[in-house]
Amino acid sequence: MSLDPLTDFFKRFKHITPPDEVVRKIVVKTIKEMFGVDISIKDVGVKNSIIFINTKPTIKSELFIRKSQFISQIKKEVGENIILKDVR
Repeated sequence: MSLDPLTDFFKRFKHITPPDEVVRKIVVKTIKEMFGVDISIKDVGVKNSIIFINTKPTIKSELFIRKSQFISQIKKEVGENIILKDVR
């Protein structure tokens, strides 16, 4: 018995992006790890592959400086199948 039909079936689900809630939790966790700052999950939003963070300007400035490292850390946590364009 061949597993090809089963493999083909699961390939359909390989590129499904996780729900926004999971991404928001990972963003909060990553900010805590990278910057040592606690923010609420309510302060994080995801829309059209862009992460919106509502926080103090000093934290946003630091986040902008380390944006590529921040996005790569989130992709590592969530998986490479999520497309993140920017952090604002």
